[in-house]
Amino acid sequence: MLAEQPEPQRLAETPLAGFEGELFPVLRTEVIRTLRKLRHNDANIEIAVDQGSIRASDRTEDIHEVELELKEGKPAALYRVAKELQADLGLILGSESKSDRGWRLLTSEPHRGEKNPGSAFCGI
Repeated sequence: MLAEQPEPQRLAETPLAGFEGELFPVLRTEVIRTLRKLRHNDANIEIAVDQGSIRASDRTEDIHEVELELKEGKPAALYRVAKELQADLGLILGSESKSDRGWRLLTSEPHRGEKNPGSAFCGI
């Protein structure tokens, strides 16, 4: 389980070792996650259904999404499943992570981070 407060001692083996400033959370996610596994053609895909919220400063955004993660197989299979879900359930295909969404809430600007090509998100 994650700590409720920042843990500065965990920075010891990172580029921030020796940091002496104050740490405080800038965003918070609260999510209820339901996991399932799917075998599609020759791919193993983990399906996570997330419901909750992201809070940053005084702003909040609801989370209603299906996250697909390719555990084994070709990325094209993951994309096909995402497209099928999009067509069948009216989901919106996207790739913005929860932390990127929190950054956008905090700063009103998109975060230009890198995304793992083995994941896909579909929001309701």
